[in-house]
Amino acid sequence: MASIVEFQRNGKKQFRVFIRRRGYPPKSKIFDRVSDAKEWARDNDHESAMEKRTPAHVKTLASLISDFSSAGPNYTKAAHLKFWSRELGARPLATITPADINAGKIAAGKEVALHPHPGGAKTTRRKKSVATINRYVSSISAVFNWGVANGIMNRNPVTVERGAVKRAREGTGRTRILNADEEQRLLEAAQRSTWPMMHAFVLMALTTAARRSEILFLRWSMVNLEDGLALVPKTKNGEIRQLPLVPQVRKVLSEIAKTKKPQPEAFVFADPDDDSRPMRSFDELWTQCRKDAGLYRDRPDPMDQVVLHTTRHTGATKMVKAGKNAFQIARVTGHKTLSVLQKYTHLAGQDAIDLANEVLANVGTEKP
Repeated sequence: MASIVEFQRNGKKQFRVFIRRRGYPPKSKIFDRVSDAKEWARDNDHESAMEKRTPAHVKTLASLISDFSSAGPNYTKAAHLKFWSRELGARPLATITPADINAGKIAAGKEVALHPHPGGAKTTRRKKSVATINRYVSSISAVFNWGVANGIMNRNPVTVERGAVKRAREGTGRTRILNADEEQRLLEAAQRSTWPMMHAFVLMALTTAARRSEILFLRWSMVNLEDGLALVPKTKNGEIRQLPLVPQVRKVLSEIAKTKKPQPEAFVFADPDDDSRPMRSFDELWTQCRKDAGLYRDRPDPMDQVVLHTTRHTGATKMVKAGKNAFQIARVTGHKTLSVLQKYTHLAGQDAIDLANEVLANVGTEKP
C-alpha cells in the first residue's frame, strides 16, 4: 500500500511516497507537490509495477543495503554501510554467518579512524575505537532486521545465535567536566590568543555543547543572529541540527560580522589567509590556550584531562544538574540516543552526596 508523508527540508515543504507490498522490495520517492506524489503512487502501487523480490539465496548484501538506504530515513551512518558493502557486498544473504560479521569487526578494527573535514573525511593516525566498531555492528544489524521485517531474509546473522557476535565492552570514556573557575580561565586565555577568533570559538563550545566540527565548519550563511540559531546542515549523525546562540555569542558574532563583512559562504572560524576554509592551525592554538589557562595535561590520567570535547561534557552535565530531562538535553546536544547521551552527563561526586543527603537521608525516620 502507498502512503504519503509530508515533511520540511531546508524550510521547504515536500512529500515522500512509500510503497510497501509483501514479497516485493519497497519503493520511495520525494516530490515538491502533493499532486505529483499522488499520481506517482497511483502509477506504482500495483504488483505489475513492482519487481518480484529476489530470494535470499540469490540476493546479495550490497543489494539489501541499497534497498535499505532508499527505503527512507534511518539511523545508520553511510560510512558503516559502505564498509559492509565492501567487505561482504557480493555475498548472497543466505550465506552470511555470525563468523562473517566477526571477521568484518576485525577488519574494521585494523582501519584508521576518520576525522571530519569540509572537503570530506580525512584519515588519522589512530585506529577505530571499540565504540566505533560496536556502531558498525549495530548498523549492519539494523539492515538485517529490516530485511527480516520485509520478508527478504529469514534471520539476522548478528542475533541468530546468542553471543556469537558480541559487542566489545566500551570504556567509561572521559569524565572531566569544567568548574566555573576553569571555564573563566579558559575564556580569559582565549582572549589572549594570537588568533582573534579563539574567544568566540571557546564561548560557542561552552554554550552550545556542540562538537568541534560543528563549530569549526560553520559558515556565515548558516548563522541567523536575529533568531539566535545556527543551522548545521550535516552533523556527525548525518542530520540537520540547530545550535542555540545565547546572547553573549550573538553579541560577539554580530561585532565580528560588522567588522569583517564576510561573504555568506565564508567560514565563521576561517583561516586568516583563506576564509574559504577553517582555521588550519587550530590544534596548535587550542593547545596553547589550554597551557595559558593552566589546563593542559593538568591531571595524570589522560582520560581526565581537558580536551575540546570536555566542553560538550560540561554543557550536558550542567543541563542535568539544572533538572532538565534527557529529551530536552538531546535537543541541544544533538544526540540521537539517550544511551549515548548518558556518557556525557557526569554529576560530580559532591553533587551525588548533596542529592543523597537531601532526598535519601531520612530512611527509617519518616512517619508512615
